[in-house]
Amino acid sequence: MPLRSLSETSNVLTTSNASQHIGESATVCGQVADVRYVPSSRGRPTYLNFDNPYPDNSFTVVIFSNARERWPEAPEAMYSDQRVCVTGEVTQFRGKPQIIANWPREIRLE
Repeated sequence: MPLRSLSETSNVLTTSNASQHIGESATVCGQVADVRYVPSSRGRPTYLNFDNPYPDNSFTVVIFSNARERWPEAPEAMYSDQRVCVTGEVTQFRGKPQIIANWPREIRLE
């Protein structure tokens, strides 16, 4: 299934209501409060935590290391303290909603 662009996605959510849309393809917009690259964890993920720093974040974007190399610069430099929108499938991890981003085009600055 081809990825729809942000303009083709009609389901635009806030970080506070993303948890009501688990399993849906959507665009979630909000304020990045904290960005962490964790090279010591499995998959060497980068986490974009929204609204509040981890562990009090309301929503997370995850970029795993196999996708991280696609970004023109480190995601923590690009998205820290920015308002962004991310498009993808809303999933849940440890009770919190998240989207796993695989391509830079899935995240845009607001």
